[in-house]
Amino acid sequence: MDQSHDCDSTGVIKSWVVSAVRYLILMIGVVVVLAAMADSLLGQVMMWVEQSICSRTTDIMQTLDKKYRETRRGVGIDKNTHSGGPIVELFYNETKPSWTILLTFPNGTSCLLRSGTEWLVQQHVHKPGTPEHHGGGAPL
Repeated sequence: MDQSHDCDSTGVIKSWVVSAVRYLILMIGVVVVLAAMADSLLGQVMMWVEQSICSRTTDIMQTLDKKYRETRRGVGIDKNTHSGGPIVELFYNETKPSWTILLTFPNGTSCLLRSGTEWLVQQHVHKPGTPEHHGGGAPL
């Protein structure tokens, strides 16, 4: 058997192993960075919720209806909603432009994330990348 051929094979294998280890280290680094970013983002969301007004969903909905005459006009659901995560709800009043965004949890609690007095209902949706999509529409 030719020993020079065995040395070439060993060199190729060593090179491949070194490349694989470098790739593995790079992927571990990427996972660590992504995990840190996700943890930071989760922390921001939790801080936002902690600073929000939270109460029983039924109580908040009654207040929105009776005091502000706001009704639910939209619900945002994502992949986490189906595994017990919250939904985002939009309430607004058509006669006076007030609006409220709630984060509603399956346990019957909702947190008021934002509310305001200027709500603009667009008659059509602009395609992303067009001037109208980036604030070129009618002012509030």
